[in-house]
Amino acid sequence: GLSKLLKQERQLRVGQMNDALHQVRVGVGLKSLLYRTEQAALDVQLQRYQVLRKGDLKSNTALIEHSVRGVSDLHLPWFWTLSAPGESRSGSWDEES
Repeated sequence: GLSKLLKQERQLRVGQMNDALHQVRVGVGLKSLLYRTEQAALDVQLQRYQVLRKGDLKSNTALIEHSVRGVSDLHLPWFWTLSAPGESRSGSWDEES
């Protein structure tokens, strides 16, 4: 009677604990996967986007005008040559039509 019920109750609780521990393992594994995936994506973004420096934000129209002499050794900041994914550089605002 009672000892049989106690044994069944113990087995039920052990099963519930095992199920709960399994759910914890699955949840932690999923969060770990998401973290690694996001970290890898961040590394790619950090390679693409650089730190903006104060000098990058200064306007220099001589660099934009291709016909100005003596600016061949000057360079535009990195973000002027960056295009968004799927964006083409043809027909850009800085090209004459």
